[in-house]
Amino acid sequence: MAERLSSPMKAIFNGSIAVAAKLKLIDSDAHVIEPPNLWTDYTEKKFLSQAPRVVSDGAADRWLCEGVTMHTTRELVGVTRDFTDRRKTGKYGEEIAQSGYVPEARLKAMAKDGVWAEVVYPTVALRLFMLKSAPLKAALFRAYNSWIADFCKARPDRLKGLGCLAIEDVPGAVKELERCKRLGLVGGLIILEGLEHEDPRYYPLWNASQELHMPISMHVETGNVMSTTTRVDLITYATHIQKTLASMVYSGLFDRFPNFKLVSVESDAGWAGYFIERMDFFYNLHGSRRKERGILCERPPSEIFHRSLYYTFINDLSGVAARNIVGVNNILWSSDFPHSGSTWPHSRQSAARHVAGIPKADADKILWKNTARLYGFSMS
Repeated sequence: MAERLSSPMKAIFNGSIAVAAKLKLIDSDAHVIEPPNLWTDYTEKKFLSQAPRVVSDGAADRWLCEGVTMHTTRELVGVTRDFTDRRKTGKYGEEIAQSGYVPEARLKAMAKDGVWAEVVYPTVALRLFMLKSAPLKAALFRAYNSWIADFCKARPDRLKGLGCLAIEDVPGAVKELERCKRLGLVGGLIILEGLEHEDPRYYPLWNASQELHMPISMHVETGNVMSTTTRVDLITYATHIQKTLASMVYSGLFDRFPNFKLVSVESDAGWAGYFIERMDFFYNLHGSRRKERGILCERPPSEIFHRSLYYTFINDLSGVAARNIVGVNNILWSSDFPHSGSTWPHSRQSAARHVAGIPKADADKILWKNTARLYGFSMS
């Protein structure tokens, strides 16, 4: 390959370049890197003094927001700098590539990677899900949602954003999801852990989601899931979404809201094949005694998963291999640009490797059609 690949990503880019050149890609999980003036420009006056801001110790810049551990500049550099060339100090404006927050620069980065369109998630705002003050969290999310809507207006056919929701206040979250719809956003992002998502108090939000055709996402970094980085934690983080989905599916929530769509983001898909089989096994095993065992869903879990649940992946050959169990209509390719684990700028080769040898119809679904249908991109 013309461009030198940096460790540890070398091993994943052995897809055929000839095949890769023909692929169409829509990224189901890309990220912005929020500009330093986002919350100072967009936050309501009442909360402005508490808004996140970039501060400097004279040499290095970092985000600061009272009550939550925020990112340093070094943590946000991502694939704009080699793994071995991360500065431990540096100015935010100098270190962070404009493709993180300037639409025109973003489109150029997408063109370099061969990606036609993106579903855009936050980066800095993901940490704000850990704020204890629900009113402050909601206000900061409103600011982010307004900014990301403005960001996507540059090319709404190619850039589609999701709004962050503080669901401690369910009526407020419903109102904000409705505002996000008016702003042109295509879904909502909520916290993954720490809540009983099947609790009836959240029903108005799930109902609003299905009525507005706004899928709800649970990103792996919207909580404490990735707060530790031991070698075991890095492998087992998908157990958080597994527990959440098992509880929601068995509760009967998806029978009550059959058109509610939920997206597991950045937890991959390979685990879902075995997981679905196990959930079906216990559903069938307990038969007429299901309710006694807390299994309240009216349909087999596999039917619910295939109708209502989606999974983004970056590097996951197992998920593609198990597509007929996981659901070939439910797997969504992503690059994670511009984070450090991203496949950029070699996403075509990585995608080609994942779909090598499978039917073209399946490959098209996984690489772009499923995401296009879910979020309203053009199918042409």
